[in-house]
Amino acid sequence: MDTIANMFAMIMTGMERKKETVDVPHSREKENIAAILARNGFIGAQEVVARGSKKVLRLKLRYKKDKFGHMSKGIISKIKRISKPGCRVYAGVDEIPRIMSGYGTVIMSTSRGIISGEEASQQKVGGEVIAYVW
Repeated sequence: MDTIANMFAMIMTGMERKKETVDVPHSREKENIAAILARNGFIGAQEVVARGSKKVLRLKLRYKKDKFGHMSKGIISKIKRISKPGCRVYAGVDEIPRIMSGYGTVIMSTSRGIISGEEASQQKVGGEVIAYVW
């Protein structure tokens, strides 16, 4: 099972149903990915919550508002999983893509941890391309 893809599916489903928060099974990798999404403004706060003997990552979803102040649609239009367990995709420092002319974000796993594509370019490192978010 691809747990990262499941996390992305839970986020998108939560946004379609206009949920305030989404609970995702916890792992450090998912926590780092959620931190990148929060830093880039795609989700609100994130917190680790104990649920019995297991931990859950609670993500606060963000929405655009219409002219009346009601939630209209989610900030995230699409999350596309690029590197999958059956087919890994890597990008060198010169090959890091720009998503939606800079409005989107690339999430990468590098030798310096899970970081955004912009941070990878600044640090001059390449790595595995996990996902595109816009």
